[in-house]
Amino acid sequence: MSRTAPLALLALAIASLAGCAGAPVYLAAPSAPAGHALAAEGLTDHQVHTVSYLDLTRHTQYLQNFGGGGVGVGLMLGPLGVLANAKAIESNTAADTAALFGKFEVAAVAELRAVAEAAGFALDGGAAADRITPYLLVVRTEGEQLCFGSALLVQRAGAAPWRGVYLRQLGFTVAKAEAEKGLADAARAALQREARAGFAVALDLYRADLAGALVAQGEVRFQSDFVSPRFRFELLGQRLPTHDGSLVVRTYDAVYSLPPGAVTVKPGA
Repeated sequence: MSRTAPLALLALAIASLAGCAGAPVYLAAPSAPAGHALAAEGLTDHQVHTVSYLDLTRHTQYLQNFGGGGVGVGLMLGPLGVLANAKAIESNTAADTAALFGKFEVAAVAELRAVAEAAGFALDGGAAADRITPYLLVVRTEGEQLCFGSALLVQRAGAAPWRGVYLRQLGFTVAKAEAEKGLADAARAALQREARAGFAVALDLYRADLAGALVAQGEVRFQSDFVSPRFRFELLGQRLPTHDGSLVVRTYDAVYSLPPGAVTVKPGA
């Protein structure tokens, strides 16, 4: 996929369920890089109707797909219906973006620098190094709630390009209406604390994958309002080792760590 992991959830569902017709393809583990460099410029993908950014540096990404009649209604009405549906979602995304812009003061770059330094993980590679872009993902779910994740987009250019996302869903949630008014001091501190811990987990996942330690333990089907908000798709992934009871799962373009209370898991087909 050409954009970061959450940008096309319908495509994620289709790709995940493709195992019904043939063997699914999962994100390949990264090979040894020439080094790592922090991509401080933020995400560079174009905005689409379900996605926007809540800060000027594009280190806070917002995902919402509410509006219109849903994917099924759009398809039933043909191309014009799909377009109208997308426009309705885009309108909601724009309104939410205006109301939430600047409300989440998580300095993703500084947080990654801090956790990388604590882990002894160098981010001073040169031009040939793999680039790591940290970002806070904000997802609108049912009941006008906002959920959060700390994510790392890792990209390699050159003759053998590779990209993957490593993401930890946070336990912090907040009502959208409350966030629009501005987080209270206690909530702001809680989000910053959880975001830093989330970046540490995401970095650990990447390092484990780089070392070949994220060995698949079979396939699972899972449902997650965070990974697939609004539309409760049953997704297919590879279960990976965990140490805290979370579901660690590899999809076709990402590795997620999802808290046990926020995901439903079934054995793989």
